Amino acid sequence: MLLALGVAGLLGAVGAWWWRPSGQQRATLTGHAGPVWAVAFSADGALVATGGEDGRVLLWDAASARRQGELLGHEGSVHALAFAPLGLLASGGEDRSVRLWDVTGQRDQGALGGHRDGVTCVALSADGKTLASGSRDRIVRLWRVDNKETKYNWSGHKGKVWCVAIAPDGRTVASGSEDTTVRLWQVASGRGEAVLRGHKSRVCGIAFAPDGRMLASAGRDGTVRLWDVARRKELATLHGHRGRVVGIAFSPDGQLLATGGEDGLLRFWDLASRQKRSSLKGHQAGITSVAFAPDGRTVATGSEDGTARLWDVPEE
Repeated sequence: MLLALGVAGLLGAVGAWWWRPSGQQRATLTGHAGPVWAVAFSADGALVATGGEDGRVLLWDAASARRQGELLGHEGSVHALAFAPLGLLASGGEDRSVRLWDVTGQRDQGALGGHRDGVTCVALSADGKTLASGSRDRIVRLWRVDNKETKYNWSGHKGKVWCVAIAPDGRTVASGSEDTTVRLWQVASGRGEAVLRGHKSRVCGIAFAPDGRMLASAGRDGTVRLWDVARRKELATLHGHRGRVVGIAFSPDGQLLATGGEDGLLRFWDLASRQKRSSLKGHQAGITSVAFAPDGRTVATGSEDGTARLWDVPEE
């Protein structure tokens, strides 16, 4: 497999870079040939990774928005990305594989095979030792990163799995599916803990709050739902998007939720009031993914319009 690094301007293009007031677009990242399906920030916030329909993972400097490198290895679309500390990046693709990359050392660390259909989602634990993946084969897999072996195969979903998340303490995995449910899985025992019902259609995105007590899910039904993890109860339903909601992420301080979807809008929700704070428009097609920078000041979005964008988080 190939990992190539280059210089911006020779290797890739930056559509625009400029500083604006709070709540405005900061940069447009152009380089993919086709939709951008995934975005992720490195643990130190220095890099943004994007994955696309073209099968490439591109690396960008988060401060300058300049392209820093390219990871090649997937044979088909890259649907999912997740960073862990110390430069570990995981990617999931249409080729049914999960690939691991040492971004700092510029090394391909190999593939995790086992899914029988395209990998739609990946998540890494905070310590980088555990990886969860979901696939159109309806299976959620939990992997040990050190030996690339499967720890559990969870088969409770009755439809394609579209999203996974690992709780901050690493004890619980959440997954969302075509079957309209969110499922919680216990890492220690491997047992299914709960089934959360509320969405009327596919669950497209899922995220744990930084303290692990709240879970947010995004659905094809156009809603965002907040769940009490301990009580297994729905706390609220947030309305506002037109069409399916796909991207979802909590701010590092747990005060905001960012969502993006088919309507091309990036929305910010105040979690204390559970009201919309603001909406930002820039993408020319649906938003596919959303990620907060570790410092909480910037959000990255990927889109079917072939670009990724960086945004200043709006102030109150």
